[in-house]
Amino acid sequence: MSEAMCDAVRVWQRRRFENAERLNTMRTRIRRSLDDTRPSLAAEEAEAEMDRFMKSQEKASRNAAH
Repeated sequence: MSEAMCDAVRVWQRRRFENAERLNTMRTRIRRSLDDTRPSLAAEEAEAEMDRFMKSQEKASRNAAH
């Protein structure tokens, strides 16, 4: 087998492995989410939580810049 073919096969195998790893990570996160017994947030609660998070990140960013 030529060197170019060997390289192509190695790249293909690495990509397949990386894709499988990403898929396993996604499956784990989905399973963890489905198994979570905590109550779901309403859309308004989720939005408020995200707003609080973003404000805290902005504040931390401003403090780090000084």
